[in-house]
Amino acid sequence: MIKRGTREKNGYWWVLLYALLVWAAIPGPGGGPRYFHHEEGLDPYHWNWKNLLLNGGFEEARPDLVPWGWRAGFQRAGSRVAVSTENPCSGRYSLKITSPAPNDAWLAQKVRVKPNTNYRFSGWILTRNVGPEGRIGANFSLIAPGFYHSPDITGDSIWLYTEINFRTHSRQREVTVAVRLGRADAPVAGTAYFDQVSLVELDGPPPPDHPHRYVLLSPEDFPPGGPRFSFFVFLAVAIGGAAALLAHLYSTRPGSAAGSSNQDPE
Repeated sequence: MIKRGTREKNGYWWVLLYALLVWAAIPGPGGGPRYFHHEEGLDPYHWNWKNLLLNGGFEEARPDLVPWGWRAGFQRAGSRVAVSTENPCSGRYSLKITSPAPNDAWLAQKVRVKPNTNYRFSGWILTRNVGPEGRIGANFSLIAPGFYHSPDITGDSIWLYTEINFRTHSRQREVTVAVRLGRADAPVAGTAYFDQVSLVELDGPPPPDHPHRYVLLSPEDFPPGGPRFSFFVFLAVAIGGAAALLAHLYSTRPGSAAGSSNQDPE
């Protein structure tokens, strides 16, 4: 004879298992692993202070040498996007983008942001033989139908600082930023290094005489898309788990057909 207390205990375990499955299926706020910056060890003037980007110094990389937290892309095959020890601005590594032939290559990251808020996307760039002249070289850009980018760097350069400032629109909750070599309609060749890349929230817009670009984003820059795949995974796990849990609880309920099958015959 199975006692009622044993059935109830088994039911509690099913509830716990279901809760763990639902928790595992819910995507985190950043959509991936989170890097903690340990700001108690930094001063407010450190480049990584309050940085919203993951792995902005490119010190951690996957086996393919693409930095953790980022995704690489290019318009045509042939370019290489990987960490490198050749020319770090700080730390052990920088990001190196090489395009032997004219191309548009980038490394991008999606970040959670607040509506109607000012941000600065910035960092350092070093270039080697980037051209031809007259096209957009190495830059920091916002991935959107409109091409918004920082002042770009071409030719051969030392480490130079550049940035783009922007204000999110009233319904904006995320933005995709990228370090980039070229543009889709104006590809370039050459090599660019990127380091100390950061995205930080600002108290307000930059002053009118600020030398870098300031962009006011609008909803038209980011057309609405369909639900993300992670949402459907979460929905399927939640519905399936709830159905299984209800079926189990019903089967162990006193007086049910399945529950009474374990009772001693009268």
